[in-house]
Amino acid sequence: MTMMMTSSHSVQRQQSSSSAILQATDFQPVISPQTHDEHRRSPRVLRVKVCGLREEANINALLTSSFPPDALGFIFYPKSPRYVGESLRPDFMRFLRQYVCTVGVFVNASPDTILQSIENFGFSAVQLHGAETMDFCTNLKERIKLMFPALQIWKAFSIATAEDLRAIAQYESIIDKALLDTKGAAHGGNGTRFDWSLLEEYSSHIPFFLSGGIALEHAAEIKKIQHPYLYGVDINSRFETAPALKDVATVHSFLESLAHNP
Repeated sequence: MTMMMTSSHSVQRQQSSSSAILQATDFQPVISPQTHDEHRRSPRVLRVKVCGLREEANINALLTSSFPPDALGFIFYPKSPRYVGESLRPDFMRFLRQYVCTVGVFVNASPDTILQSIENFGFSAVQLHGAETMDFCTNLKERIKLMFPALQIWKAFSIATAEDLRAIAQYESIIDKALLDTKGAAHGGNGTRFDWSLLEEYSSHIPFFLSGGIALEHAAEIKKIQHPYLYGVDINSRFETAPALKDVATVHSFLESLAHNP
């Protein structure tokens, strides 16, 4: 496999007060929508998605950090301890999309449920994190493209063996991003890593997020991964003080570590 070095996260941005609360009427963004969009499209940037968010104040603090994440994940799976429930305001979510990629995460939900949530919250992408089949993903894609042509479809895959990685290639014409998570009892949030040396077996052309058990101490190891389709990393439970409540200082340290050259 031809390899290439992935570069660091985004350049440092001017710090705003992390205590400020984002409101559609008074939020002063740390990065403009245009600049952020260009940043997300850059092939030289390792993106970071923070998943499992729910509380507006916590989201505010993350986005007003000098190292804000590129994407935020919101879990619409009632059995998850990070289930959003009634916490998210649609107007707040639509406002966020101007400054960050917003991702609705679903586990074996019906197409109608997913489409209704997209309509309500205006996501940038949907992430399918269950046992969704290729036929399901294809049919959902057809419906989404008719109603929300700019929205991306991401699919999470549970990884334990090389065969799990090789099987992802069959989704190439269906999904926009893959998320490689550790196979475990729960649908994500298991807090454990799979064997990253298996990434040599990833032969698909689908850009992927590395996920599963990633913690602050793994930043240096991640920066050494040389794979042409490593698009970003997905962090969650190892950065929490409680389910759905992220430790902003630890997230900041992780992003800062990724941003600095070894």
